[in-house]
Amino acid sequence: MGGVAGVHGRALSTPGLSRGLVPLVAPFLPAVAITGIWLAWIPFDGGYFPGAWYPAAMFVVALLCVMVVAGHRARLGSRSANVALALFGAFAAWNLLSILWAGSRASALEAGGELLLYLATAWVIALLPWRGRPAAVLLGAWSLGVAVTCAGFLIAALGASDLTHYVFDARWQQPTGYANTAAALPAMAFWPALMLSARRRTARPLQVLFVVTAVFLLDFALLAQSRAMFVVMLLVLLVFLLWTSDRLRVLTRALAIAAASALALDPVFGVIRAADGHHPVAPAIEHAARWIVVSLAAAVVIGIALVAVESRYRPSPGTVRIARLGGRAVAVALLGALLGLAAARGGSLPHYVSHQWRVFKARPANTGERASYTRLGTLTSDKRYDYWRVALDAFGDHPLAGVGAGNFERVYTLRRDYPKHSRSAHDIWMRSLSETGVVGTALLAGTVLAALAGLLSLRRRLDDERRLLVAACVAVGAYFVGHGSFDWLELVPAVGVPGVALPFLALTLSGAPPPPAIRRRGLLSGAAVAVSLAALVALLFPYLSYEYTNAALSQSRTHAGAARRDAERAASLNPLSPQPRYAEGVIAMGQGRYGTAERAFRRALSIERTWYPYLELALLDARTGRFARARSEVARARSLNPLDPFVIAASQLVRRHRRIDPVSFNRRVLTLPLYTSEHTQ
Repeated sequence: MGGVAGVHGRALSTPGLSRGLVPLVAPFLPAVAITGIWLAWIPFDGGYFPGAWYPAAMFVVALLCVMVVAGHRARLGSRSANVALALFGAFAAWNLLSILWAGSRASALEAGGELLLYLATAWVIALLPWRGRPAAVLLGAWSLGVAVTCAGFLIAALGASDLTHYVFDARWQQPTGYANTAAALPAMAFWPALMLSARRRTARPLQVLFVVTAVFLLDFALLAQSRAMFVVMLLVLLVFLLWTSDRLRVLTRALAIAAASALALDPVFGVIRAADGHHPVAPAIEHAARWIVVSLAAAVVIGIALVAVESRYRPSPGTVRIARLGGRAVAVALLGALLGLAAARGGSLPHYVSHQWRVFKARPANTGERASYTRLGTLTSDKRYDYWRVALDAFGDHPLAGVGAGNFERVYTLRRDYPKHSRSAHDIWMRSLSETGVVGTALLAGTVLAALAGLLSLRRRLDDERRLLVAACVAVGAYFVGHGSFDWLELVPAVGVPGVALPFLALTLSGAPPPPAIRRRGLLSGAAVAVSLAALVALLFPYLSYEYTNAALSQSRTHAGAARRDAERAASLNPLSPQPRYAEGVIAMGQGRYGTAERAFRRALSIERTWYPYLELALLDARTGRFARARSEVARARSLNPLDPFVIAASQLVRRHRRIDPVSFNRRVLTLPLYTSEHTQ
């Protein structure tokens, strides 16, 4: 044994092996960097804010440019991948083109820039020469990274004196700052863990590790009690079973994982019961954490037992054939159960559907249905009916091109039935219809259908090993599309970008070598480089403007001159955005320079006609007793934002001829939960 170890030790230190490893590892360094970005976003609200995703977008676009120049190719190794990528690129271009007709050109530019991040990441991932082992390593690293990050937040909550950062509106919110994406992230990372626990080439200790990882991710995902997550997970399980051929191992592990996770189910649901019943939440979280540990211990035992049994007993070919039909049988059984339930209800089914539709449309306070044990069994819209109503109205008004990328918020602010603002229609398809019209929605649907057709074609050519890897990537993408059809997952890059990029990885996992590199730069490569450079410009200047705006606001009290200069720089870097002018006006008001503030808000109105500068102008007029002008300004603000309590309060004060201090008024109102939690909607 010592001699063998010595031989291996000398082999590991030889220059020849090092030279052999470099060509194996080097091609996948871009994937290492991108996976690191996905994980780094998670603690920062999942990368929701522009300050988190703009730098990543520029890095990935620059990386794409370098890869195209160095490799002398921009085309992918799969025709279906090329078609899907081209359609997705056209969708991103259409979103950027909507700057020409959008009411808020800055919002269209920002939304288009975020799509460039998605496009560039998918392109970079698909350009790499994927094989089985590197793909498994990437999927495993991402899944483990998500699990470790989620565990870190749960541990931090156990020692927190103030739990409002973790539990808001009776829902668990972390690590992304929003309940549904906090559920979606571990739910998506669950599928690679399930896959690697069942993959025959995974080392046995790692199989046990990934069983434990899958159990924890499922436990953690249930903390937020997302109804869409629960339904989509069941549907994606069917997709996963139908996609893979090694169904016996997958079914066995899925049942084992479900059994271990069930141990913590009631304590995990106890967190929302405590929050919803206004009981102390800290003991409920501690109780849930203890039972999650119990479920993980059970997962270790179950995982070891599974691996031990499988190492001794190999199924016969007949058993394998039966297992391969098992997934289809499960799907048929579930469909049969649903049809049987519908038949059993008979005449009561229309009444049931009608009742549930009324509940879905009703205001949350008027449904009369609160979650006493779990919100998974209730059907309330959480304002989705209102979001979708406004989205369809906007589509009806602008059916061809939509209102412009990122402009749903502008329309919803005017037409909503609730005081709370919303950036998103809470449905990628409704958002696409309202913002990009028939053209954009056709391109988005074409992207999904082209990728699906390519994956179905690819499945028939893969061996069991690669088919299982593809199943995990398909499951991640299917989950993103499914859950994203009921929520705004696409605005959280830590969730959305893997959901788009991993199916493109699957499209290139055919085992065939990539097309040979052309030593001369072809037309396509040159075009890709030109587009990348243009994308960098489209990302760089808005990002710098965003950072200068934030810098101006942060130092307004300590360095007044520097704050003014930063606001001017921000305005010059992104003339489409009124935000720098808003910052200039707020800074000037805080320094008592009310004339400068008024000029800044009027300049903002020349860029974009929205409610906020009208309101601030009304406050400035009311400060000096110019109530006729104040009434006119606040009326314009209210015509663009009729339900906002901020605007309504200012309107009432102005009608009563009350003088207003704009600084104290803004400071007092902007601390309300309606505004401090706006980014979570």
